[in-house]
Amino acid sequence: MLLKSLAYWDFASHNKSVSRILLFCAVALVGSLSVKRLFHVANAAPNDYIAYLSNNPPWKSYVPQNFEIYQKKGDAAFFRTSEDKPEALAESKLLFKTPFTVFKPNVTVDAERKTVAGQTIYKTKYGIDSYSRRVVENAPAANGESKRNALFLGCSFTFGTGVADDETFPYYFSKYRPNFNVYNFGIDGAGANDVLDDLKSFKRFSDISKSEGLVVYTAINDHIERSVCNISCYGKSYRDWVLGKSNYQYDPESQSMVNVGSFENSRPVTTMIFGVLNKIGLIDSINFPTKYSNEQLESYVMMVAEMKKISKEKFNSDFYFVFYPGNYGDDWERIKPILKKYSIKFLDLSKMDFKAATGGRHSIILDGHPTKLSHYLYASLIHHQLPK
Repeated sequence: MLLKSLAYWDFASHNKSVSRILLFCAVALVGSLSVKRLFHVANAAPNDYIAYLSNNPPWKSYVPQNFEIYQKKGDAAFFRTSEDKPEALAESKLLFKTPFTVFKPNVTVDAERKTVAGQTIYKTKYGIDSYSRRVVENAPAANGESKRNALFLGCSFTFGTGVADDETFPYYFSKYRPNFNVYNFGIDGAGANDVLDDLKSFKRFSDISKSEGLVVYTAINDHIERSVCNISCYGKSYRDWVLGKSNYQYDPESQSMVNVGSFENSRPVTTMIFGVLNKIGLIDSINFPTKYSNEQLESYVMMVAEMKKISKEKFNSDFYFVFYPGNYGDDWERIKPILKKYSIKFLDLSKMDFKAATGGRHSIILDGHPTKLSHYLYASLIHHQLPK
């Protein structure tokens, strides 16, 4: 708990004495004994997705040409893509992939990821529009009718890392909803703080009209750490990129979340101490627990509440928080009442079993991002559950 407090609070800003800081350093050094990570072992979730498909068979409405139904169960179905192979690539150490790739407007980016052994994990192209957004080709309005907007916010899962422009879930959603102009605002490696930065700058949103549409934020569990910078963000998995993210704190005077600077710069003493611990190899030798405090979870949700506020003010649109499929245990359950506290509508898809429904083809091998098949299934779910 002492290390966790040290990571989350900057003692300089709370007028702590130098002796207190030195005491914490000593405790941290003594605490070099291995700390076991807290695991939440979840029971196997029922395959709710199969039951859902039974009631809402999406393939009757739209199935891309390169998809086929390869196994039926009652009125439901499992899907695969015609290019999928059951054989996995040999395990190999991956190259580090730097998040926050900044794309210039009106470009097509060749995207390829390989193992250090030279095996291709994925190879595709990213189309970037004139506002530096991932391309989604929307159908023209029929008979001169105006179309509403659907804005998708999130990280690489929203952007569609590893898949083509016509294989992202915003693209598939546009096929379900031709009466909407669909926009993909996904940011590789983003947390709620990065999405909020994007909305507040408004540069990529300046052409969007007020049309009483939808704003959808897709959340994965990793967004919490990226948004609040718990103790584990000082470890090797996060240190090189999360510490540079925006630290949002609630300002009572403006009654809003305010960017007080990066985690690194806004916590100078904490950063200095953990920098020393990192240099002597202590941080990366400890398996830190990732249990979040109620205050941290509420801070995360308050950033989401700020997204909702901007969505209403700027776009006159309804805002939805969507739990991406995958059982994340206690954190998501603790967040749900906080979302209700701030009147944030949410879709809970966390118990949906994409792995079972796709025969293990839910994520890109050796990468972990969703396959085009998962993007299609996710689009079908949110299409049927979001208001028409």
